[in-house]
Amino acid sequence: PKEHVIEVDLGGTGKPTAYAVYEGMAIAFVPFIVSTDAAIGRRQIELTVRYQACDDSTCDFAQTETLPVDIEVLPAGSVR
Repeated sequence: PKEHVIEVDLGGTGKPTAYAVYEGMAIAFVPFIVSTDAAIGRRQIELTVRYQACDDSTCDFAQTETLPVDIEVLPAGSVR
């Protein structure tokens, strides 16, 4: 999503500051390198993500989660 700016007093100073925010769903593309000797086939890897949710007055503490991700290693030159 495209960012937009809101005025927020996140520090409780009484002086709002311009703060870039995003709303809705975001998609992140994560490139990685597969070893040339990796076995062909499906497998599950773990992806660790860190995020912080905020509204117009407060932010939650940043969170870290490790999520399982299913991938498939294809032969070199394959297109899917």
